[in-house]
Amino acid sequence: MRWFFLLLLLLLLLGCATVELTDVNNCIGTLAHHSSEYNAIAESGIVWARPHPGPFSWGYTETSLGEYDWSETDKWVKSAQRHGVHTLATVFPYADWDLCRLGCEVSSTDHFARGRNQIPSNRCMPCDINAYATWLSNLVERYDGDGVDDMPGLIIPIGHYEILNEPELNGPELTFFIGTPGEYAIILNASYSAVKTACTDCYVLHAGAAGSANTISYWDEVFSYNVSFDISNIHYIGMWDKQSLNTNDWNLLLQKYGIDSPIWVTEAEITGQEYNLIKNNLVNTERTFLVWYDGSGGFSC
Repeated sequence: MRWFFLLLLLLLLLGCATVELTDVNNCIGTLAHHSSEYNAIAESGIVWARPHPGPFSWGYTETSLGEYDWSETDKWVKSAQRHGVHTLATVFPYADWDLCRLGCEVSSTDHFARGRNQIPSNRCMPCDINAYATWLSNLVERYDGDGVDDMPGLIIPIGHYEILNEPELNGPELTFFIGTPGEYAIILNASYSAVKTACTDCYVLHAGAAGSANTISYWDEVFSYNVSFDISNIHYIGMWDKQSLNTNDWNLLLQKYGIDSPIWVTEAEITGQEYNLIKNNLVNTERTFLVWYDGSGGFSC
């Protein structure tokens, strides 16, 4: 029994004795807007969370070139694993100190420019794409759970990374990226290589497609650049096809380019009960993230 007490002591020292390892294959997730929400998420029966916007932003954790501050990302990861929640990390490739051109600042009315500092107001393609890729590899290395340069006390690794969010949106209240589909393709391919350099078993999702009026035309061009990713990604925010959460039309676009990757719906503006009614309509869909963890049930896969 000595080994048991040694293991218990180790868990207590790591502050993780209450961690309950949940099923990574569970098909339901939700958005998390603050690291304090994980208890409520777990109590809703959900074991996946997508921090939004989250702390996985270049300049937020690499405060100047080569200077890292992982305190906020560590706080999110520790809170998630304390409640047995797995993380889909959304990566934002922006650092104010990397700025090299004008015209990159979003409107002062942008939803994520008002009192939130995770995403800088300047949101163009990185000027130094190699410096960005180095940061991303270091981020992945810290949370991949391989025993090399991991966060102390890591129990539930991060194995899935989403590269940016809704890059086609360009309104005064929501602009996540200022750039062309071709520039986004460059970011995605550089990110894919950076993630795989640190963790060959980790998965890369392209940014969640917004499901807006220009989504198909924008992503049609992105896919034409022979981009690399493991999982495709679409949103349903009250537009298009509620019955399939836009996965039907999205899958047709993927088929046009011979892409057979699974689909995740990383924002679904529906209740748990609504999900339960339409889940069998979803096309080639592995996982769905509800915008709200409303506790209304219907979370079975």
